[in-house]
Amino acid sequence: MVGELEFYNLFFVIIIGCVIGSFLNVVGLRLLSEESIVFPPSKCPNCQTRLSWRDNIPIFGYILLLGKCRYCKKPISIQYPLIELFTGIIFGLTYFYFGFTLNALFLLFLSCSLIVII
Repeated sequence: MVGELEFYNLFFVIIIGCVIGSFLNVVGLRLLSEESIVFPPSKCPNCQTRLSWRDNIPIFGYILLLGKCRYCKKPISIQYPLIELFTGIIFGLTYFYFGFTLNALFLLFLSCSLIVII
């Protein structure tokens, strides 16, 4: 039972990491263009059309759209799902080695800061 609970916790932490990775993409790209990280909502980098919530599901949105914008059909950078996946993996590994601790929280904050900077 403990092993099963740990698996679910790890899975949940990885999902949260992917969601945060999606937000880190927004922060990094919008800081470079001096836009607000809150408004306007996400849009296609090519045609500027506002994206639906289902297009913004970390990793799966990219896969379901086959890496192309739903509206203009132009390719979307592979950077988006890679950062989401990378962040999810970092969150998972941090939880695996440190559990739910203050050290893990500090490492995750540091990791997220470095991802945005990179």
